[in-house]
Amino acid sequence: MFPQEDVAIYLSCSIHTLQRLRCVGGGMPYAKVGRAVTYKKSDVLAYQSQQTVMNTAQLAS
Repeated sequence: MFPQEDVAIYLSCSIHTLQRLRCVGGGMPYAKVGRAVTYKKSDVLAYQSQQTVMNTAQLAS
């Protein structure tokens, strides 16, 4: 399990982006104990692979 700070660095996004995705949806599964938010490595890698595009035409669809 990785803390949200490490995941944000790995994905080159802000902690705020991860927080927003948790609230509005579209992010990856997470666990929360108290105030600590953590992510499984497999979920982070799966999310990253889903975000991969082959060319800019795929971004339009």
